[in-house]
This record gives sequence, structure tokens and C-alpha cells, in this order.
Amino acid sequence: MPLRRAEVTGHAWERFVTRWEGQRPPCFRRALLQIMAEAQEEDLGYGQVLRLLKNRMQPARYFITEHWRFVTNEEVTVILTIERPYRRGTIKSQKKKRRQKS
Repeated sequence: MPLRRAEVTGHAWERFVTRWEGQRPPCFRRALLQIMAEAQEEDLGYGQVLRLLKNRMQPARYFITEHWRFVTNEEVTVILTIERPYRRGTIKSQKKKRRQKS
């Protein structure tokens, strides 16, 4: 469990709570710990290079579950943010259609 000892920043906590979908869990902390225990390191390939450039060359590591991605510092001591992963072919990753001019 590589994320077990990582500190969760206030930003990451806020993102986790606001991005929760469905019924609220009785305890967000317990839910987060369970999800963190399931996370496996992810190789974003080319996407990792793009994120490195976007984040001012700050290296990061990525851990994923079925519905969550954890972005950590390189040492995996701090969870910087928690996001929903976008996968090709899902509704969330589809580009928005442009409105036709009338």
C-alpha cells in the first residue's frame, strides 16, 4: 500500500469530497482510506510528459483505482490532488459538441 503513509493536502481532501458521486458515505475519511488501499501506480505514458510541462516541471506519481486517481509528489509522501480519471470512450472524456450558430 504505497499511499498508506502519504499526507493528504487540504486541496486533495476538498477535491475528494466535492468530486464524490452518489450517496455520501457515513465517514469520508474511512472511505478515502479504503480507496487509497486499493490504488495501484499508473503509467500515464505521453500524458505524464504533458502534465510535467503543465505543472512547471514538478515531477509527480499517479495511482489509480477504478474511479479515482491520486497525484502524489515523487516520494509518495504527499497526495497533491485527487481526481476522477478520464478514459477514452467514456462520456466524461468525450469532447463537448459545439453549438451550431443559428
